[in-house]
Amino acid sequence: MAPGERIGSESRYMEGLAFYTGSIPENLDRHHNMVNFLSSKDRVWCVLKEKNHMQLYTLDDLPAYEKDTYMVYKLGKRAIVTNKMPADGKYLVKRGKVK
Repeated sequence: MAPGERIGSESRYMEGLAFYTGSIPENLDRHHNMVNFLSSKDRVWCVLKEKNHMQLYTLDDLPAYEKDTYMVYKLGKRAIVTNKMPADGKYLVKRGKVK
């Protein structure tokens, strides 16, 4: 994460992120908050459950996210996700709209 880039998180990870990053993450507990956050034209970062990252594209009762996202790190159920391809081109999973 570069200086000035925003970070968001599900509420259960917010305190740890605030401590380790020195900035207050945006709350992404609701689907529409996550979609709006990831729709930013600037690079943003999220810490969330991997299943919630998958559900951005698969939930039938909510609007699917239309753009690609990149999971760059995973530890247990948690994932670090960004809305722009990492500068080094390395990522674990690229997700996009299911056709």
